[in-house]
Amino acid sequence: MGVRLPYLPHRRCATHILRAAPGRAYDGAVVDATRAVSAAVVTVAGNELIDSCRMRFDPSAARGMPAHITVLYPFASVEELRGDVVSALEDVCARTKPFDFELVDLGSFPGVLYLVPEPQGKFVDLVESLSRALPAWPPYSGAYAEVVPHLTIAQRRRVPRRARRQLSAGLPLACRASFLDVLVEEDAGWRTLRRFELGAGE
Repeated sequence: MGVRLPYLPHRRCATHILRAAPGRAYDGAVVDATRAVSAAVVTVAGNELIDSCRMRFDPSAARGMPAHITVLYPFASVEELRGDVVSALEDVCARTKPFDFELVDLGSFPGVLYLVPEPQGKFVDLVESLSRALPAWPPYSGAYAEVVPHLTIAQRRRVPRRARRQLSAGLPLACRASFLDVLVEEDAGWRTLRRFELGAGE
């Protein structure tokens, strides 16, 4: 059964804290540092302003995480990314047509500044499709009834007004979702494990 994830611009029901135990943080979530988990994301590449702001204000950028919109996190470990899990990813991505979207505005959660993607429904559909195919990994471990599609610019760091104005001046920004990337965080940082083409079955 799919999980309904309505899009609620500019607000969030709670901070993404998944476990109280110490661990690595990414996109506002804290996960067990003893196990390398992955993230399934739609990468947004090629914008110098976004990339430079993230390098200054988002610690995950310095560890190799590209600008992106999260689809599933925390996701499977390296050991689990095989067999039926890979087949499910391939099947969902093959049935999902590539789509255009725009980054249209700035939004914020507690401690997080992000860019708002539209249309949000395309990302919600992808999240729901993967959640049905891979129920062992609901978004944010199932901690929330609603997930807000977003591209994180800053975490736990104040962004100067000048940088905010520069970001706003560059919007809307046209983008295209053509792939789902699965990245894993290791001691040296994030690295891409697999890339799945959207619409490959068309």
